[in-house]
Amino acid sequence: MTGPVSYARRGEVAVLTLNLPPVNVLAMPLRIALSACLEQASRDPAARAVVLIGAGKVFCAGAELADFDTDGLDEPSLHATISEQIESMDKPVVAAVHGSALGGGLELALSCHYRLCTPDAKLGLPEITLGFFPGAGGTQKLPRAIGLEAALDLILSGRTVPASAWAGTALVSTLAEGDLLECAVAFALEHAEARPLPRLRDRRVEHPSAQALLQFARRSAAADRRAWPGTALAIDAIEHSLADFEAGMRFEIEHFRAQAATEPARALRYGFLARTHARKLAGLAPDAAARPIKRALVIGAGLMGTGIAICFAQAGIPVTLTDRDEAGLARGRATIDSYCSAQARRIGEAEAMALRERFAFTLDERPWREADVLVEAAFEDFDLKQALLQRMAALAHPAALIASNTSTLDLDALAAGTTRPADVVGLHFFSPAQAMPLLEVVRTAHTGDAALATAMALASRLRKTPVVAGVCDGFIGNRILDAYIAQACRLVEEGAWPEQVDAALEAWGFAMGPFRMLDLVGNDVPWAARRHRRARGVAERHGIADALCEQGWFGQKTGQGWYLHAEGARRPQPAPQVHALIETFAAGRGIVRRSVAAQQIVQRCLLALINEGARVLGEGIAQRGSDIDVVYVAGYGFPAAKGGPMFQADEMGLVNVLRLLRDQAGGDAAQAGFWRPAPLIGILAASGRSLHDTQSLDTQALDTQEMAA
Repeated sequence: MTGPVSYARRGEVAVLTLNLPPVNVLAMPLRIALSACLEQASRDPAARAVVLIGAGKVFCAGAELADFDTDGLDEPSLHATISEQIESMDKPVVAAVHGSALGGGLELALSCHYRLCTPDAKLGLPEITLGFFPGAGGTQKLPRAIGLEAALDLILSGRTVPASAWAGTALVSTLAEGDLLECAVAFALEHAEARPLPRLRDRRVEHPSAQALLQFARRSAAADRRAWPGTALAIDAIEHSLADFEAGMRFEIEHFRAQAATEPARALRYGFLARTHARKLAGLAPDAAARPIKRALVIGAGLMGTGIAICFAQAGIPVTLTDRDEAGLARGRATIDSYCSAQARRIGEAEAMALRERFAFTLDERPWREADVLVEAAFEDFDLKQALLQRMAALAHPAALIASNTSTLDLDALAAGTTRPADVVGLHFFSPAQAMPLLEVVRTAHTGDAALATAMALASRLRKTPVVAGVCDGFIGNRILDAYIAQACRLVEEGAWPEQVDAALEAWGFAMGPFRMLDLVGNDVPWAARRHRRARGVAERHGIADALCEQGWFGQKTGQGWYLHAEGARRPQPAPQVHALIETFAAGRGIVRRSVAAQQIVQRCLLALINEGARVLGEGIAQRGSDIDVVYVAGYGFPAAKGGPMFQADEMGLVNVLRLLRDQAGGDAAQAGFWRPAPLIGILAASGRSLHDTQSLDTQALDTQEMAA
């Protein structure tokens, strides 16, 4: 089988096979080939019907996202190929769907006269999750296939549904039993003489309260901060399905292109591709293969340890939880029991029981010898973690992966202290581990290729979003976060109140402002990390945060932090005593407080993220700029529709970023060191290269004259 689409005949049926691995995306080469094969089938006198099927594991996963930022959407467009050429065929075209038909792939199937699907085939239009909406007839044909209400739900949520759920509707003509191609060929022959050919475009959308339903959808979207960009236009397009098909298609095509070109849509597409790139490892030996993981051991039965254990169990991996004594183990067991009981209401008693049976609890050392992956989740103390890793290395079998969940300690030194440094990696889960998608996979100076490949494969099994990080204080996420928090504290010292900083950043799109986040986590946690850094001679940048902690105001856990947390209150309230502390602290530093605008708050906090991110990238702690953006969107509440700090740097223009950083440094001598532009920004601004480039940046290879520029 050669070419993106192959043509063959099975008796009197022309079989067109999409063959663009791995998921048959509708890139231009496939569209050109498909158009030619459709024309061939139309002219073939021996072909009475046509079957369209996908090679490999899926029918078609939709459009090639990279085409949206090039000329890849030019003719033959999806609309020209799908809505016009297929629908105008005088022979029945049967879509034989397996695996998945998503986005443009489903729109391709919707334009066929019949759809024969395997029961487990996943159908969906996920475009809304990428900031736009279906643009090849989806908003017009899906309501005609499954009704207005169901189509609204599917298009506005972007979720996928198995084909079996749509049996009996115009979406799924019939479910395949047995070999898909054989069933499709037989079905096509049965309907070869059917006239007129059934087309979804010829159906009407009937709903007794259509306008009321559409208005409810609009109000719900307007009130939801988490609604995807493009939702309002998607509803408008769906509304057009109630009337003339051609007018609806004109509306869809016109607004699809415009919406796909907006910043939120570009950012969401970029984020999708960035997550894919983050799984690609640079510099691994060709023969580096992931080792099998059949059993896991988690050491430490606290909240983090139990959360990590839950991740393993939910992925179907039996896990043993251990602790230093029976009391700690009992607390971990109680947490697991409570979690499984709560899950029973969501997944059912039988599945919850199966989940619970994957856990074991013991103080015995035998599981240490049997586990394929051992993760320590002990308190952040170097000597304690060093001793645990040494014991893990001594007891674990030779192919086992040895992992630390440290978020602040020197993992190079921890690994070097073991007899098996090549098997040691960092698996930095984020709390709560069972819910947060991000996983920083920390590659030490000693980590072997096989261990890293195993860790990344494990992350995929755990359904995490993995990003490889090098070793430094805080790795990628927490190191950059420290600069962000420091700038938020500086803004408070200069004149903003904590609630003003949070409000400005949340209005811009952050899930939670820095001070609300600190109160939730506990101000004592970063305070302890800062004390450790100061002991190593690291300069302090969080003066007001330390002053707050010295009062014992640690956040929600103490009822007082940057905010007042009254028992039973739905939201934290501004704290007058914190305002007084800030004023006293600023006066003691000789700072004359002033009004700070929301725009300045956002700009300065964003510049702090960008500048520290550029340092992290330039030092090789992150493989690529887009990895930093994945970390911040997946783990730190950065708005997905804004792409991430590195994406925003390029939206602002690196020359402008450089100018703003230099203006900040020049205007505030006390902060000049903080605002010193990362050298990488100057290099890239001069060279015209992108800071969020998804390829690794070899800064050593860039001309040194560009540094001077």
